[in-house]
Amino acid sequence: MGAPNVAKDDPTIRPPYQMAGVRLLLTGIVFEEGSLDGQLPPGVEPAEGLTGHVVAYTCDTSYPFGAYTGMYISADVEGYDAADGSKARVMLATAYGPDPEPADLMGRYVGFPTSVGSARVEQTSRGIRATATTAGEDFFVTELAISPTRTNAAGILRWVSVHDATGEVVVSDEPWIGDFAEGTLVDASFTAPAGTIFEPYRVADFQWAAEIGSSAFAFMAKPGLA
Repeated sequence: MGAPNVAKDDPTIRPPYQMAGVRLLLTGIVFEEGSLDGQLPPGVEPAEGLTGHVVAYTCDTSYPFGAYTGMYISADVEGYDAADGSKARVMLATAYGPDPEPADLMGRYVGFPTSVGSARVEQTSRGIRATATTAGEDFFVTELAISPTRTNAAGILRWVSVHDATGEVVVSDEPWIGDFAEGTLVDASFTAPAGTIFEPYRVADFQWAAEIGSSAFAFMAKPGLA
């Protein structure tokens, strides 16, 4: 049995927010030219090729949200690579749910652009499909065939953001572990509903896919949180 959503009773709980039993479907994307204009911190340049990620996941248990689902779209950036060599990312938009507490607290205390939404992951005749919903619309769908070969994996997601107090560009690292499996894209689409925080972002191409199962990670407080 997973942990309860204690944030319902205490909406002031601050990070770290700890997640376990997470299943993530990752899709590598290329943004349309101009889609990232004005969307990154001052002085931060998008990675060559305008690459990024759309990720949908389910979380079996967490502190303080209990079980929840989420999705996000992020952009790779130049000049801030993590220690493991991976590109740093800017979080562009997220949707968490179905309860509102994950979106509320992660917006206030982690600093992500958040909205209320949900994600679901289901088996299909062709593999695994993830669907993300916000504002009552299914707006992201990815379907992939998963390799039967899994490897124990770990890494660091490096997030680039702006310090609350100084306005300077800062980085924060999110370590993760999980079982990694390569995927083959079967189908994918991303159509952001008008009026949502996803609306500015347009995807030109879907390049690759993967699954990470039995994952654990933690979201830390945004730099400069008073």
